[in-house]
Parts: sequence; structure tokens; C-alpha cells
Amino acid sequence: MGQLVEFALRGGGTVLVEIEAGAASGADVSSPGGPITGQAATSFEEALDKIRPAIERVVGSLASLEPQPDEFSIELGIGMTATLGAFISIPGASNLHLTLTWKNRS
Repeated sequence: MGQLVEFALRGGGTVLVEIEAGAASGADVSSPGGPITGQAATSFEEALDKIRPAIERVVGSLASLEPQPDEFSIELGIGMTATLGAFISIPGASNLHLTLTWKNRS
């Protein structure tokens, strides 16, 4: 098991994210030796906001294909660390796996 880092949620509450051992360096250590090894430098949403523009570019580029596909799907790996937040990762080594699917509505 990796380390658990606590990310604050906008509007209150927190979410724990398991990260690779050692990836929490630079985080505020909240309970040394305990189950939660640190607190993230940003909120969960702020971390994800870092990769949003890249995802929007990929989707926009593929959505403008001609001829339009009947359906397309994108699978992304999203890695997270306490200090960097979110980043696009190798799918097998990521914390989150995101699949987006669009179906032609015509």
C-alpha cells in the first residue's frame, strides 16, 4: 500500500488519495506513522483543474474530426501527488482512471 494523502474538497470535507510511497514529500505531515501521511498543498478540485485544459483540448480536437465518428472514447490515467496535484499519467500507474465517451446524437 502507498501513502494516504488528504485533499480538501471545495465546500467542505476531504477525500483521501493513495499515492506512491515517497510522493508525499513536501506535504504537511499530519500524523507521522499513522494512516494519513500528509495533507495536499491544494484542494482536490484545484489539483484536477491543472489537467482540465489538456483534456478539453483533446476532446475539442477529436470532436472536430470529419467525418464525425459515431462514437469516440478517451481513457486517461490521472496521477496525483501531495505537492504537484494532478497530472496525466500512464494508465496502469495512475491514481484515477477516467473514461469519457461521446455518442453521435444524430
